[in-house]
Amino acid sequence: MAMTFGQRLKAFRKNEGWTQQDLADMIDVSTQAISKWETDAGMPDISQIVPLSRVLNISTDILLGVVDDNDTKEFEKIYQKCMKIETLSPCKWPPEATEAEKGFRLMYDYFCTHPTNPKAAKYLLDMAELYFGKFDIFDEATTIKECERFANCIFRFSEDADLLAEARFLIASVYMRIGQKEKANNVLSKMPFKYGDRAYFSAEVAKLGGDYASVEKFCKQSFTYRARFLIKSISLVASLPNKTIQEQIELEEYMLRIINALLSNGDYLPFNQIYQKLRLLCGLISKHLRLENEARAVECFEELIESSKAYLEFASNGSKDSCLMLNDDGLERYSKADRLKYQKEMLKDCLGIIVNECKDCRSEVFQNPLDKILNLLK
Repeated sequence: MAMTFGQRLKAFRKNEGWTQQDLADMIDVSTQAISKWETDAGMPDISQIVPLSRVLNISTDILLGVVDDNDTKEFEKIYQKCMKIETLSPCKWPPEATEAEKGFRLMYDYFCTHPTNPKAAKYLLDMAELYFGKFDIFDEATTIKECERFANCIFRFSEDADLLAEARFLIASVYMRIGQKEKANNVLSKMPFKYGDRAYFSAEVAKLGGDYASVEKFCKQSFTYRARFLIKSISLVASLPNKTIQEQIELEEYMLRIINALLSNGDYLPFNQIYQKLRLLCGLISKHLRLENEARAVECFEELIESSKAYLEFASNGSKDSCLMLNDDGLERYSKADRLKYQKEMLKDCLGIIVNECKDCRSEVFQNPLDKILNLLK
């Protein structure tokens, strides 16, 4: 259902963090007039529309509801530009703050005129949390205020359970960064405990209705999310500063076994999982070399080569799609040609990193694997 004028006005005012008195003072009317407009008990005079749109930093068309505030085509166009900036160097994620800020500014300009678009708000909140204190666009106090505005937009205008949960995680992370632990815990306490279960229960319901194609689709979504967070959990523990290199290796070897198990069912190589595997193998080679575990480093090297060959084949020819895993979590961010280019660049970046690390290694056992890697890079 389309929002009324009063609902739009109230949403835009709240997104700015203003009271009715604040807005009334800015356009020189009474608080009662603002209340009357927001409850749709009356409309502002035509002479007050332009001042309202100016102070709210939106167009009169958006204020009056003449254009769709969540213009999908316009948002997707901006989002694609942001994604291209993010993936300039596929294996070196996240990108440098100076590059990421370009995408942030693009989306922020869009959000200023579309302040009820939760997807735009999610992108901005994600970037603001990830690069907290690294962008030149805001000072710390303004960054926190803007992050709260992004989060509130999602809470008010999205019904997507997963998007709401992610927003709670991100704004809690912002609070924790500035030492506001109580606020962070309060936000997290409102997050549903079973993240992502909507897909599984949708599969159960679809089965009752005999819609077996949907059952498989929903099960793949559920399985992929669980696999993703299982692997991320192990990776998070391995990255803790109190872990020795040997402890990190043990956890990462465990993670490698899980990834191989996930990828073992059929001729299928999901994009996210194979990317994790390649990066993981690169890290294991480096760590084993530091501990002079030469034999295991060579084994990881050989596995990296075989995985890279298989991935190049997958990137060129696709797969038979016979596994309970979704390609890139089911997100089609690129055209087929762009995806192929990106996948190959990502692989070359990974291989290039490990070649640079091992090129000075004097052991003869590494010469053959290095030659194979160099051939793949050609």
